Amino acid sequence: MKTQIKKSAANTPKQRKANRAATAKKTVAMLENDEKFVQIPLNKIDFSPLNYRKYFSPKSLEDFAQEIAAHGIISPVTVRPLGKDKYELVAGERRVRAARIAGLKTIPAIIRTLSDEQVSETQLAENIQRENPHPLHEAQAINNLLQNGKTIDEAALRLGKSKAFVYNRMKLAALIEPLQTVFLADKMTLQQAIEIAKLPAEAQQQFFDEYCEDWEDSDFELEDLGDILYHFRYDLKHAPFNLRDKKLLPEAGACTGCPFNSATLKSLFPEMAKEAICNNKSCYHAKSEAFFIRQIKNAFAAGMPDAVITLEGKLSDAISEVLEQNGVTDLPVYNRYEITTVSVPEEPDNEDYLYNEDENEDVTKFDENGYNEALQEYKDAVQEYEERINSGEFKRGLFIRDNDVDTVYFTPSKINPSGNPQRTTVTAKEVQEAIKEGKATPELLQQEIDRLNVREERAKELDAEKLQLKVHEQFAAFCANEENNKGLTKADSTAARLLVYQNLSYSVRYKINDFLFSIEMKETSDNNLHEMLAGITDAQFSHLIRMAIVGKSESKSPKDIIGYSLYRMAEDAGMNIGAMEEEQQQKIKERQERLALRIEDLEKRIARLQRLEKELV
Repeated sequence: MKTQIKKSAANTPKQRKANRAATAKKTVAMLENDEKFVQIPLNKIDFSPLNYRKYFSPKSLEDFAQEIAAHGIISPVTVRPLGKDKYELVAGERRVRAARIAGLKTIPAIIRTLSDEQVSETQLAENIQRENPHPLHEAQAINNLLQNGKTIDEAALRLGKSKAFVYNRMKLAALIEPLQTVFLADKMTLQQAIEIAKLPAEAQQQFFDEYCEDWEDSDFELEDLGDILYHFRYDLKHAPFNLRDKKLLPEAGACTGCPFNSATLKSLFPEMAKEAICNNKSCYHAKSEAFFIRQIKNAFAAGMPDAVITLEGKLSDAISEVLEQNGVTDLPVYNRYEITTVSVPEEPDNEDYLYNEDENEDVTKFDENGYNEALQEYKDAVQEYEERINSGEFKRGLFIRDNDVDTVYFTPSKINPSGNPQRTTVTAKEVQEAIKEGKATPELLQQEIDRLNVREERAKELDAEKLQLKVHEQFAAFCANEENNKGLTKADSTAARLLVYQNLSYSVRYKINDFLFSIEMKETSDNNLHEMLAGITDAQFSHLIRMAIVGKSESKSPKDIIGYSLYRMAEDAGMNIGAMEEEQQQKIKERQERLALRIEDLEKRIARLQRLEKELV
């Protein structure tokens, strides 16, 4: 059974025709009231600012002007009086423009006394009742009705059109003026104009500047518009940010209710119901950047990273700017393939330890000893992972790619010619699976032996770390007792030098190494660095301290304690600070003298003006 939907009587072709006829009759009746036909000089007529129709084809006007020159004006225009011998055009702008081109001095006109509302109504009636009006003029008429308080239903009834027609034309009202000119010149189709009108004004202007520069050429044509508009739109399904987030960019709000989101308009335009396309390029970029900055700030909230990791091994200007805003300027930058990321150990799956002794028998056994050994190894690996993380052995990096930021732990690693980290070991799981499947080879088992030996070496390192931790805890308790802090030891002095050295920025540290040490620092162990710092002279230590202070940006500010300290250091080092101060004071004195003269001159002018005011009174 089919359900028949009855058409609204107001939207039938017959009714729409009747509406247009009624509108025409109403307009004629209005114009017949107090009608006056006169010849008015063309130079006494001003164009109406209320007329929404702004563009007239130059070629069409030229053709019309030739016809007027030959046959004259057939239909009078309508004007309203502005004052003595001055009129405002109400209807007939195309006739007035063509008459001026044709060289006419006067034009027949009907003079009417009309309000602004009546003028708008008359202009609307004239424009919509023309044969085959341009779609843009229809859109402007609809926009005019809506701005004057009409509803969609009322606009549809007033125009004698369906609501679907009104909604479709509404899109065109968003076209910027340069593109309106192109559209009115028939250099783009209705569908092309509608697609372009979905873009915000800023993007439309960019589109016009880039693709419509030669629109007045006779062979101009918009080709591959879909491919062009692709660069102005973004699929919100792949957006890095939350579309419902109102706080990401407060002035823009959430994407879910944005008019530039095609999904928002699906109730008006059903063809967009299955897509969520952002047509506001600048807003999408701004939100992506705001989300990116938020990610970086969140990452820094967890602690200062040791390095930045990118796919290219370098920072873009945008990323550098964001890092600088967060107080980061000297972090090393690694290429993704110059590091080995460290992952949390994977817990063994007991199903991997099920096996069949005889392939011909459907009897499954469980290697409990192998599983328990792997489980213990997993627990040891987790403990080792956590201890190494806490000890600071692994570096903490910000892995930045596109507009995404992840925190990773890593160690620098050598890379092979393919650009991927060199892998020299197997995992216990791989060996177990090979044994289970009967595919273990001598080479594989030897790799497992090598892995176990490496684990033992690492176990020794962990023993050293545990010892270090124990010494650290007891030394902290030892220092808490004031009786144990009797004097400065040689190791204390070396530690102070180490603290100053490590406080240097990377760039300053690189410069100072040649001054302090003669060997290549890249090959120097931590123990050797300690002994090298212990052996520097007082003069070298002085240079180290001074460079550390100079390297601080705060040392440039007279209001900061670091700046005050640099000032005193420069003075004690023998610099002629007094001469600098005297020179600066001289500049201050000269500036203040110029200021005094200027103020004196202004005060004299004030006195003269005040005397003049009294004389006038």
